[in-house]
Formats: sequence, C-alpha cells, structure tokens
Amino acid sequence: MCAVSRVVSGRSYAGKSAEERRSERRQALLSAARELWREHGWSGVTMRAVCSRARLTDWYFYQNFADRDALLVAVAEQERDATLGLILGAIA
Repeated sequence: MCAVSRVVSGRSYAGKSAEERRSERRQALLSAARELWREHGWSGVTMRAVCSRARLTDWYFYQNFADRDALLVAVAEQERDATLGLILGAIA
C-alpha cells in the first residue's frame, strides 16, 4: 500500500504545505524565465517557453503572474535584490 498523503489545499501533500508547493512552483517559473532571458534575451521569454522549461502548465503561470511583463519584473527584482545583497555584503 502506498503512503502518499493527498490532502485538500491548506494541508500537506507529500510532506509539503500548499504554501510550500505554491512557492516552489513560483520559483520554478522565475528560474525558467531567468534561464531563457540569459539564453535568448527578453524576447525569448514567452509564457509557453517558461512553462515548458519549468514543467508546469499555464494555469500555474497565471496563478502567479498577470502576464509576461509581470514575470520579467519579478525576475529583474530578484536579480536586483541578489546584486544589492552581494554589494552590501562586500562593503560590510
């Protein structure tokens, strides 16, 4: 007998809460967009390409981002925050 915990949202599934799963999916979309942006420029970042790279459906894309521009802003903000962290760490 298989011991997989399937539960309605708000509870755990495979040992992860709904919020953890949601966060992981969002991060997968952001990572896929970042990779595509580096490989093909911003014009290579399409909803379908991002979903394909992240292995998620467009439903999850639109659950997290209104459109491609919102995704690109989120990627740019992550990069900005990481860069600021490196700079502040270097001068501290």
